Amino acid sequence: MTDKKNVFFVEPNKQWVLENIHIEKIFREFDKGGITEVYDLKMYHYINVYVKSISRVLYFYLKQFFLKRDSSICLHPSSITVNSNRGGYEISKIKKLFDVNDSCNYQINGFDLTDCMRVNKISLKDFLVSFHQSMQVYFSVLKSNLPKGVHKAILRYSYINTSSYSFFDIFFYKIKKINPDCIIYSSGVPLSSYAAIRNGLKVINFYHGLMSKIDLNVYPRYSEIYVYSDEEKKYLENIDIGSIVRVYPFKDTKHYNRSVIIFLPTSISGYIETEEFSNLIGLFKRHNYKVFFKRHPLKSSWSIQTWKEKFNFEKVVNGGDAVTVMQDICPSFVVGWTSTALCEASNMKIIPISLINLLDKKDIGPLDIFPIQNRSILWPSEKNMIYDVITKKTRDSYSETLEKLRLR
Repeated sequence: MTDKKNVFFVEPNKQWVLENIHIEKIFREFDKGGITEVYDLKMYHYINVYVKSISRVLYFYLKQFFLKRDSSICLHPSSITVNSNRGGYEISKIKKLFDVNDSCNYQINGFDLTDCMRVNKISLKDFLVSFHQSMQVYFSVLKSNLPKGVHKAILRYSYINTSSYSFFDIFFYKIKKINPDCIIYSSGVPLSSYAAIRNGLKVINFYHGLMSKIDLNVYPRYSEIYVYSDEEKKYLENIDIGSIVRVYPFKDTKHYNRSVIIFLPTSISGYIETEEFSNLIGLFKRHNYKVFFKRHPLKSSWSIQTWKEKFNFEKVVNGGDAVTVMQDICPSFVVGWTSTALCEASNMKIIPISLINLLDKKDIGPLDIFPIQNRSILWPSEKNMIYDVITKKTRDSYSETLEKLRLR
């Protein structure tokens, strides 16, 4: 075993084998310092993986014949949207950026092959040939010198990639033959992206939240990447990702209403400082601000009824993504814990307020690229900044605060 750091272990065209959250975590932690090893593969490893994988191949092959082809699907798609089944908001973001022709666009769930099966049926021969090639790649990666723990994780988790990747491989091969210029819009679905890239299709990746640091051993080589902040763009460019990196376009807010939007978190496993949170709401209400609460598109950490009972609020915004809601309401402030909406508010020239200091560190997560704590007013430690803006009531004081947050 040898001590190594920041090593390029696996070729990009083989990295689909490593597509698993447990494996990605090992690589990210290895970047901070770790050891590598070569794993001693036994015959039972080969047999076990092959038996489990081939059974999935046969299952997928048979399943497609029980699904009726969608007759409304365009035979010559100009684009395919591969979503992560997080709801319509990730698809609407793509439609805002590109002139997507719905009549020539497939929308498929990248974590479920069912949608692909409704588009194209694949032959057993093609499936088995692709699967055979995938198994060769899988075991070649297993024989490589990798960070300690990766081999076991590959054997435990990513054997399922062989069958799914093989299906995607044939699916995108057929798409390439039908339309070589077909564009793949991907939102958080790496495995299918690897297959589309292998077949020479243009793949554009869209982040649906703030990104964390990545390891190039477990990251597809997209044609383009869309992120939320300049900091994220610079980070990706500095590590030489080889992709065109763009920041989502945002329009500056020109008019501010006396209102506040609080974006509810998806999950909080720790304790919420209800007194401090109530104090923040009370501050705005005393100065005649309307306080709106925006539910996350997926879920909230508590039921909305629980939030209502704890903090006595009525104005709940259910629909629309964060940007649309801010454009409609034109708030003076946006409040959140570690929400991407804080970054979006900053980009729209709306003052963000973060409650991150009210969370346990274990509940914060990896916020290591976009500096939420610098770009937002922190409650309650910086409450005087909020009070100054509210009481001065001038555009200059508001603009000065935005500039101070931008520069610090």
